[in-house]
Amino acid sequence: MSLQCLAKIIENQEIAKDIFQLILEGDFVEKIEQPGQFVHLLIPSQKTFLRRPFSLASYHQDKNQCTILYKILGTGTKELAQLKKGTSISLLGPLGNGFFVNPLYEKVLLIGGGIGIPPLYELGKEFQKKGTEVTFLLGYRNQEEVFYQEEFAKLGTVITYTEDGSFGHQGRIDAAFPTLEKDWNAVYSCGPTPMLKAVKENFSNQYPTYLSLEERMACGFGVCYGCVVAQTKKKTPLKVCQDGPVFLATEVEL
Repeated sequence: MSLQCLAKIIENQEIAKDIFQLILEGDFVEKIEQPGQFVHLLIPSQKTFLRRPFSLASYHQDKNQCTILYKILGTGTKELAQLKKGTSISLLGPLGNGFFVNPLYEKVLLIGGGIGIPPLYELGKEFQKKGTEVTFLLGYRNQEEVFYQEEFAKLGTVITYTEDGSFGHQGRIDAAFPTLEKDWNAVYSCGPTPMLKAVKENFSNQYPTYLSLEERMACGFGVCYGCVVAQTKKKTPLKVCQDGPVFLATEVEL
């Protein structure tokens, strides 16, 4: 069940180059059911009119607080970064179907790229609670944009790539695929579509592989059909906001 409400801004600060940590407080947090769900924020502005989707990096239901990590990419996120602690923002959520945390999994691989990395943090926390061994494969553009390395390291093994080699290994994270172990119970991934395609091609024939898709969406309820994705075996398209954003890789065409 989702709520439309005013969420209070507890924190909104830059943690890496153009990467901000936004902590929100509100009753909607108690409705969150799975890591990988998202919220729709209405940024107060004369230049933007539609709500924007933001994935949840973590949530604390005992405090009614959740954390969003976002990157300044345009007018909306630039104005979001200017909102101060103590102000309120219109929120719709939680929305979507998130990641299934199978308690029987002993070993999982979590692959994230850029601003697709944040939802893997809460997913890793949930697996850690189950006693599952977690490996994170994370890709960033450069060292200036690297975030949450210490936080992820508390949850499992972290392998980091930057495109320019300024932090961790050099290259795109798909360069690491041939070097990884081969005994995962499942693979989870969130990030840009080219990366998700590579994840699907390399892992979906061997392991259950779950992808969190990034699409523009106006309504969040599946009404506008602005975020549809093709199914592999059926003609009816899937709605990322309603049916997803998390899908089995074998379900969707990328």
